[in-house]
Amino acid sequence: MKAFLFTKMAWNNLQRYRRRTILVGLTILLSSAVLIFNNSLGNGIEEQLIQNMVYIQTGHIVLTPQADSRDPATETVRWQPLPPGLSTFLASDPRLRGIHPRLESAALLTANNQTITRAFLIGFDPREEAAFLKTRLPILQGSPFGGSASKAIFLSREYARRLKVGLGDPVTLTIHNPRGETRMKDFQLGGLFRKANPWQEFFVFAPLDAVQDLFGTPNQISSVRLILHKVPEVTRVRNDLQAFITKWQLPWTVKSFQEVGGFSLGIIQANNFSIVLMDSLLLLITAIGISLLILLSLQLRVKEIRILSLLGTPPGWLLFSVIQEALLLGLLFGGLGLVMGGGLAWYFQNTGIRITSLPLTYLLGGDSLRPLIRLQGMGKVFFLLLGICFFSALLPMINLLWASSKKRTRSV
Repeated sequence: MKAFLFTKMAWNNLQRYRRRTILVGLTILLSSAVLIFNNSLGNGIEEQLIQNMVYIQTGHIVLTPQADSRDPATETVRWQPLPPGLSTFLASDPRLRGIHPRLESAALLTANNQTITRAFLIGFDPREEAAFLKTRLPILQGSPFGGSASKAIFLSREYARRLKVGLGDPVTLTIHNPRGETRMKDFQLGGLFRKANPWQEFFVFAPLDAVQDLFGTPNQISSVRLILHKVPEVTRVRNDLQAFITKWQLPWTVKSFQEVGGFSLGIIQANNFSIVLMDSLLLLITAIGISLLILLSLQLRVKEIRILSLLGTPPGWLLFSVIQEALLLGLLFGGLGLVMGGGLAWYFQNTGIRITSLPLTYLLGGDSLRPLIRLQGMGKVFFLLLGICFFSALLPMINLLWASSKKRTRSV
């Protein structure tokens, strides 16, 4: 009963000073909305950056062969066939969405008396990887990844322009295989893709079997990229794979995208830090506003508080009433801000935010940023605001009670 009465008193106190209440409430509302929207923007940027890195380069998990100490012939050869036992183990894991073997190496491109020495040849399975690559490296001209011919290669638009080649034109690839041999092979330009990052300009995609034939290394690969259904399972899958490899003493290493995606993850960390810094400033402004409102309210109610004290009201209940004021502010205006920020993020999640900055376009893999709403993040923001409201009210009230007790001591 007492709790209800003091809660009612807190509500009445908020209504007494409506202008100030509305002013501070709007600060809480805007802070809540901006916090939710910023959180969604950070989630969207992180999701798009990780998808670019995972789908194009690292996979969620990457398996790479190493020199086998038991076989001296492999000391200088880092490419190996995928062991049948490991292949069976991967195929039986329902957590894996895609298993993508690749053969990657440096190459030299020649066409129309033009030469490019800086190229990174990627042998891949076009059909298996088409669904993941088509949204990250969209084909501007030519056949899609999944419909390419056995000797078709995919170049970035920039490299095709430098070589002065069009669709169907021949391009000669020159490589040095692990045995030190120089080998050459003619391919046809099957498609032009738009790079998702500046360094992907020199990526050259070709069917895996054709690249293996070029190197004279049938069935050998340089890595296996694993795509999972659920990202949170990465650590568990990695540990299971590591246990299998250790048990059978296979000369392969297993790493997650967190271990090999240093540059993109560094960008994500920097972005998250900037968002945290901005959010901290917003919370500080909100805390100051709430504290000033409570402090002003207490100053105008000094006589009322003294009368309640003389009537025997414990200081704890007075503190409870003041904290209730701040929590009611947070519940009402923080809840409205939650709806506003969530609604704004949902709208842009469906429509996208148009990006005109070229560096951002590269990093996000497209010209659109889509915020990503996570209910867990919204809950954290809401309870964080309530915590700020609690402590913003606690400090002025403790200060008032301490000052009152000090005056009583002096008078005695």
